[in-house]
Amino acid sequence: DMEALDGGRANLINKTQRTTVAKAFCETITNSGYKAGIYTNNSYLNSKIDITQLTDYSLWYSLWNSSSHYPYPTKYSFDIWQFDVAATKTVPGINAAVDVNAIFYP
Repeated sequence: DMEALDGGRANLINKTQRTTVAKAFCETITNSGYKAGIYTNNSYLNSKIDITQLTDYSLWYSLWNSSSHYPYPTKYSFDIWQFDVAATKTVPGINAAVDVNAIFYP
């Protein structure tokens, strides 16, 4: 999860360090036999991480309230798109409002 967090330790490191940490995390997950990925928003994608160093991993792209703009113009491909984080959508069987994501299969 690569995004700003009030008081977050990752707020204090630079783009190169943040990318190195993300890559090490993804490599650890992959080496353990799982599929790894990065969740991030538009701001982080374009200025806080070097996504070109993370292309071996899935990208879960958060761009909220933008369903009228699909597919959102980004130079990076993504596997999952979170397009509503207002937690206002409902899903049968879940007794609370939820965020909405779309998963794209190759």
